[in-house]
Amino acid sequence: MQQEAVGYDAGVGKGYVNAAELGRLNPSFLTLLALVRTLRVPLAELVDLYVRELERIDPHAGEDVSACPSPAALRHLRLKAYKASASYQAAKARRARSRMRSWT
Repeated sequence: MQQEAVGYDAGVGKGYVNAAELGRLNPSFLTLLALVRTLRVPLAELVDLYVRELERIDPHAGEDVSACPSPAALRHLRLKAYKASASYQAAKARRARSRMRSWT
C-alpha cells in the first residue's frame, strides 16, 4: 500500500506515515487508531507484531524498566502525601513565623 494513500485516508501526510514507519516519531493514540483502521489491521495485531519484532532484534529490551509501582514511585507518593498533611503544613507555618522579624 502506498504511504500517500494511507496518509490521506488516515488524515495525515505521507511524510508522517513514513516517519512513523521508520520509528522517527511516536504517533498519538488517536492517530495510531486512524492508521490501523485505514490499514484494516487490528491494533492488538500491530502491537503483537511489534513485540515479536522487538524480541527478535533485542531479546533483553525493556528489562531495565521497573514494574509499577517502583520503590522510587512509592517514596514519591509518600512524600507527596506527607507534604499535603496538616502536620507538615503546621510545622511549615511555625518555621515561617520564627523567621519573621519584628519591625518594632
